[in-house]
Amino acid sequence: MLAYLCGANEPCDQLITKDHQLVIIDSEQMFSTDSVELRDCDWFESTNGDKSTRALQIADALCSRLAKTTDFELGLFNAVPDGYVVNQLWSIGERMLSARRAARRYTEDGIFAA
Repeated sequence: MLAYLCGANEPCDQLITKDHQLVIIDSEQMFSTDSVELRDCDWFESTNGDKSTRALQIADALCSRLAKTTDFELGLFNAVPDGYVVNQLWSIGERMLSARRAARRYTEDGIFAA
């Protein structure tokens, strides 16, 4: 869900370590668009076609946390370790601000609240 809020327009890859930790592997199209409309995502559908209560709860919690993220924290998310060079086609910082705006909109509108 966070990937969609951050403007991903294709799925990311994932890896589960021997310690059972989930690692999300960024794709080259991560952060390439503004936030995607979460309500239109297929994974909100349960097997019977209704909206998944659990998915709505997760989206509500995620948007609530992201909406409260400070500018300083967003800066930490965007920090590139010394020695690394990132070739950006678009501003990740701007995409993170867009994600926070979308999360705030969802939170204020109560779209995912139970």
